[in-house]
Amino acid sequence: MIGDWVNRHPNEWNLISEKINDSTIPHRLMKSYYQPRGAYSEINDSVDNGKGYINYTLNEKDHVLSFGFIRTDANLENYYCLHGKFKYLVIADTILQLEKLNDDTISCKHTWIFKRRIVSQNRCR
Repeated sequence: MIGDWVNRHPNEWNLISEKINDSTIPHRLMKSYYQPRGAYSEINDSVDNGKGYINYTLNEKDHVLSFGFIRTDANLENYYCLHGKFKYLVIADTILQLEKLNDDTISCKHTWIFKRRIVSQNRCR
């Protein structure tokens, strides 16, 4: 999911579809970046989260992706769309599907579909 950060070819995951239950949500901008050492950053319609980040952990056995927020002086609020735990599925190495794992108080099925784009070396400077 992270791509080749050492040679400046990270993966950028662009949101292409979002659904709650069977209803498609209108398209919005969202780009996700999974960095080495469990750091995650995101650009979305609300804000560019370039000054802060959240940690992520990947449980490959259970196919669970978990996000936790880290507050910094530069980023005092959580504007990330992705937080909590998700069941994940990678399809053909280019599509990432995330389904929110809900607690007992929430009964809706929230699903995000992302398409991978490899960022070129010239755009990472």
